[in-house]
Amino acid sequence: MARSISYTRKISEPIDSAFEIISTYKNYKDFIPGCIDSRVISEEGNMQVGQLKFEMFGKSYLIESKNKQSDFKLEIEQIRGPFDSFKGCWSLIEKEKKTEISFNAAFTLPFLLNAVTPDSLINKLSETIIESFIAKLS
Repeated sequence: MARSISYTRKISEPIDSAFEIISTYKNYKDFIPGCIDSRVISEEGNMQVGQLKFEMFGKSYLIESKNKQSDFKLEIEQIRGPFDSFKGCWSLIEKEKKTEISFNAAFTLPFLLNAVTPDSLINKLSETIIESFIAKLS
């Protein structure tokens, strides 16, 4: 069963500075809870393939994703990792001297994990990650 998350926030940070933080893959370890390493594996034009390493509950997890940048938009697609599928998108828009940041994602968890993971936990974890990005920007 596919699930989705969606958040929008406005901040005072200029759009180009905000996008620089969101699109710099190697800095993700500094503000994604549980992420102990983040690195770019390959880069070509506006496309990066990166890897995130997490340590949670005494286990290590890797996520590899393809990130495509264009006009204050960052599209993310998991290549390898714990999700059956994951596609997300950060998009930034300048409005009334503020930067509006939106994050939307659709994902599918493995069957057993999906069965035991309530939406409230997914929403809380997602909000924590997104708010840590926003805090880094403020």
